[in-house]
Amino acid sequence: MEPKIQLSVNNDSGELFSLAYPQIEHFIESRENYIKALEKTVELLEQDNRRQSSVQREIKKSIDELLSFQKMANIISAAHNPDSIIKTLSELTLQVIPVLACNIFVIRDQNKLESLTKEEKTSYLNKIASEQMEEGIIDWVLEEKKTIIIPDLENTLSNGEEKNYVIVPIVLLNKSLGFYLIHTDKHQKKITEHDLQLLSILTNQAAIAIENYNIDLQLIKTNEELKISHAKMIQAAKLAAVGELSGGNPAGRG
Repeated sequence: MEPKIQLSVNNDSGELFSLAYPQIEHFIESRENYIKALEKTVELLEQDNRRQSSVQREIKKSIDELLSFQKMANIISAAHNPDSIIKTLSELTLQVIPVLACNIFVIRDQNKLESLTKEEKTSYLNKIASEQMEEGIIDWVLEEKKTIIIPDLENTLSNGEEKNYVIVPIVLLNKSLGFYLIHTDKHQKKITEHDLQLLSILTNQAAIAIENYNIDLQLIKTNEELKISHAKMIQAAKLAAVGELSGGNPAGRG
């Protein structure tokens, strides 16, 4: 009887194993898929970490570059006359984009446009500035306080070489003082947002120099007016003294 009992047990075990095997196989397969999913997740996390590290390095590099450029741009704010302002501004602009010519245009009373320097080689920019003023482009730049790139269509059509005008607003304490006009042969598509950001840094420093120059001009003007007023007062006092001497003093006679 024992063998029969043993056979019955063996059969039951075989049946149980047959029933459990698919579940065991599924469990093993699920476990392998789970491990693969974990490995893929770890790989993606590592890639993301490397990408973030790269982005952080680029951001740090960009910030360091901006800070370094800011220090150099501070030289402009120390300039005391139009020629030195333009000269320093032009030299630093060359580190950003090529410069064929450039000039600063200040908006005076009654919306009058005035170029900061009178150099002959940049005189053609006066015409361009006036045209953009008439077309309302300058008003938009000053109101929006945004840099704009205008294609040099005349040169492009005649010579087939792409050139552009870059108009950068000059703003100090949210007040628009004028604009910086640059003529460049750098293609518009190659002028990056980073380039425009650097040009804005330069013009912000130029704004300080221009305001200091305007203050100097006002002080000189006020000083001259005081001199003229003082001279007139002295002249009036002299005339009054001469009048008294020539007319005499009746009450003091005798």
